Amino acid sequence: MTMDEETASAVAAADESSAPRRRPLSHRLLVRIAPGLLRLLARTWRVRVLDPELRARAVDEGAGAVGSFWHGDIPFAIGCHLGMDVSVLVSRHRDGELVAAVAERLGFGAVRGSSTRGGAAGLLEMQRRGAAGRLIAITPDGPRGPAHTVAPGVVWLAATLRRPIVAAGFAASRCWRAGSWDRMRVPRPFARVVAAYEEVAGLPEVEALRDDRVLDEWRERVAAAMARAEARAEAALAGGGDDDRRRSTGREGSA
Repeated sequence: MTMDEETASAVAAADESSAPRRRPLSHRLLVRIAPGLLRLLARTWRVRVLDPELRARAVDEGAGAVGSFWHGDIPFAIGCHLGMDVSVLVSRHRDGELVAAVAERLGFGAVRGSSTRGGAAGLLEMQRRGAAGRLIAITPDGPRGPAHTVAPGVVWLAATLRRPIVAAGFAASRCWRAGSWDRMRVPRPFARVVAAYEEVAGLPEVEALRDDRVLDEWRERVAAAMARAEARAEAALAGGGDDDRRRSTGREGSA
């Protein structure tokens, strides 16, 4: 079953974005230099991946999962997954232009839209790419929050594609933190970084999600999985336990 335009429009609010405007020189320069800076920065991180088998399944082309990570963790997600051909749903807000430019210059696919604004076309394009076997991911609290709140789009998309959701959580020993609504975190040079993953499987048929109670239940499940992933990453960074060490890659290396 596919998600039609009416459903996608109901899941995503109407597009209110204005016509494209010529951005200031400072913004255009940032678009040019940010990808290279993030790539260099990520190469200095000492990355530990928990659940490497789950991540491997999630990126299994043609049979993978729908990735989910918080908007404030975009630098983590990009830096920890360099070299992966992933399409990411990116907002049409001004900050989305920068994220899209960085993602595309680093080899990711950027689909403009969101799970809350201007997202109908974006969700349909993500569905198309997912059905074609492409790897896809969403920030469920983007583009403007509330932070760490799961909008319906990720649940609808995964249910439509009959795929599980793999929720990612990150931790770092040292970060810069922005003053934006999402409190975006950027690991500092040579920081220790941990990435953890949790799977949300067994999503219902799309028709069942038309019941708001069912939809809200699965949104809460995704939020809980993302919280668990972040908590496990934080615990592993602080020392971890036998379970974390057993499920990790067992080494630290460059991103």
